[in-house]
Amino acid sequence: MGGEILIIPQAAEYLQVCDKTIRRLISDKKLSASKIGGSWRIKKVI
Repeated sequence: MGGEILIIPQAAEYLQVCDKTIRRLISDKKLSASKIGGSWRIKKVI
């Protein structure tokens, strides 16, 4: 099963929160993400 890969601004828009909230969720390990090339990637699972 494939999923769309989002960067922080896209994830924030999708979840209707600010970028800072996404960064905090990643930091708190409440949102799974991988750092690739210096930027975070979040897999969108529906």
